[in-house]
Amino acid sequence: MFKKVIIIALWAALAYTYQCPDVNIQVFPKDNPWNWNISKTDVHKNSDDFIKSIGEEYSLTPWFGARLGIPYSLVAGGKEYTVDFTAGKPDDSDKGPYRIPPDSPKETGKDGRVIVIDTNNHNLYELLQGECDAEGLWTAFSGAIFNLDSNSLRKEHAYSADCAGLPIFPGLVRFQDIAKGAMNHAVRVIVPSIDTRYVYPARHSPSLSKDEKLPALGQRFRLKDSVDISKLGPQAQIIAVGLKKYGFIVADRGSVPYVYGTLDERWNDKDLATLKKLKIADFEAIVELSSMSRSALDPYEKTKAYGAPFIRGKNKVGIMNVPTGKVFIKVMDSKNVLVKELENKGILLSWDMKDDVGNLVEPGDSRHRLS
Repeated sequence: MFKKVIIIALWAALAYTYQCPDVNIQVFPKDNPWNWNISKTDVHKNSDDFIKSIGEEYSLTPWFGARLGIPYSLVAGGKEYTVDFTAGKPDDSDKGPYRIPPDSPKETGKDGRVIVIDTNNHNLYELLQGECDAEGLWTAFSGAIFNLDSNSLRKEHAYSADCAGLPIFPGLVRFQDIAKGAMNHAVRVIVPSIDTRYVYPARHSPSLSKDEKLPALGQRFRLKDSVDISKLGPQAQIIAVGLKKYGFIVADRGSVPYVYGTLDERWNDKDLATLKKLKIADFEAIVELSSMSRSALDPYEKTKAYGAPFIRGKNKVGIMNVPTGKVFIKVMDSKNVLVKELENKGILLSWDMKDDVGNLVEPGDSRHRLS
């Protein structure tokens, strides 16, 4: 009995000192929905209903930290393994093979998710309720393989390692986000009740509750820009800024609103606990996005301003790649005062650097900007 206690204690110590490796490749293309900046997207007409259904008074609770969360590991090519899904969702699951070594770290608890990224081939492998026996044979309830260079979705009504058919990894809050000082992706959140609908990019919903006042799987929320985050811990503040820009995606249902992240010994659990200061009432749902919505999110992304000699002639600025339709370009000075308003007449505009009354605007410290 004494030896067994020692072995268990050592195993627990190892489990709680896990450190996730940094991922050195792009996690899905920059125009993938997980990477969309939604800070300016319109609010959903049912936002208030969604918020009430989740529970306005609920706190956003982190399900990650130094002793809790979902681990992942990296491989660089290597051996391929077969996974048996016959006891779960074989028709929904990708047959593989999977590059998931037998010693891959696994999430504790009934979900038992296993996540491995192949950095050579840019593939993401995920299992739900993954188990590996002594001979290295894997079984799982469901599983999916995602190409990290692609925006392809899973087939309709299909599980992944998630009932929504979504990948798990891109929605995890990672310590790598904190180390670089910015969380530039949406995060995975579960809420108490969901509708039977599912919206882009989700592919499935297991709900039996048909109620449009409930959020659908795939529904996106963001932290309101007006919410004061100054009293959050340093790590939590970085996450909160990301929630204002990229928000969260509803990926499953559960008892309370949990936000998911990685198991990593570098997390400061006391700091992360300050995320609970954020209430669901501090969030708002945005309009449903589709695969065609990217251009509508930031139509000025490719609009650039160039000075001479790009435009021939003295004191002229050219503005390229102006969006189609009736668009007004506002030129502001460094004090945010309007200098000139230009109306587009095509994809190229020219400004003579004069204000509305014909006075030449001095370049000054060159901090004039477009909006």
